[in-house]
Formats: sequence, structure tokens, C-alpha cells
Amino acid sequence: MTIYSYAWASGHDIALASLTNVETDLATYAPGRTLAPRTQPVARFPQRVVTLDGVEVGFGDISHEWTFAALPVAAFQYIITTYCNTDGSGAAVTLYTRRHDLDDYARYNAYLAYPQPDEDYRYRNQYALDVRLRFTGLEAL
Repeated sequence: MTIYSYAWASGHDIALASLTNVETDLATYAPGRTLAPRTQPVARFPQRVVTLDGVEVGFGDISHEWTFAALPVAAFQYIITTYCNTDGSGAAVTLYTRRHDLDDYARYNAYLAYPQPDEDYRYRNQYALDVRLRFTGLEAL
């Protein structure tokens, strides 16, 4: 049974019914534990500029992060092999993620950045710690 509604799939424009719940997707790697991401609100306008007439204008590439305090190494490797491009470029994904400000979930096309060691995760024993999955170029569906 899942607690949260976070879901994803490889590729853009995937129907909501075809997305895989993150907890369900990672359940094989941690039986009896819930592996769900922690998130912050989706930044609608990550860059803000005040023009000379005093009007604030928002623009920029919308990004979002999912973080996990700890993942079994096998779960982390599954994420990399399933959802990331091996050449290090951003991989197209469809997300269903929480919008904290509206207290609901929304579906987005995005690009998942390839996680970088020491910046987006670190290994200790059989776990990937402080895992950060960075999604860029969010486009609401």
C-alpha cells in the first residue's frame, strides 16, 4: 500500500494511468520500507527581476528536486539504469509530483539530470545517502 502519490515514467507525455508510483517502483529493493521522495514546492518562476518601473517579473527554467535520505544501492542503481541516460545528458521523464503551495499533485514533462557523486549522492556501506534527483525544464501537462 502506498502512502504518497509521487509517480514517474521514462519519456514525455505519458498518461497519468501509465505512470508508476515511486514507492511501488522501489518496493522490491526495500521490503517493508517506504521509499518516497521528499520535495519542496515547484518553483514557478525561479528567477525574479524587478524592472525599473518596480514591477516584478518572473522567468527562467522551472526545476524541481526529489530527495531521499537513504536508498539501498540496488534501488539507486535501478533509478540510474531505468530513468537516466548513460551519456550523462538529461533523460526525458514524466512526473506526477506534489505542488505544496496548492496541496495537490500535478503531472509534468521534465528532464532528469544524471546524478553526480558527492554533489547529488554519496555511498556508505550498502546505501546511497543524501540522494538528490534534479528535474529541469518542467512543463505542466
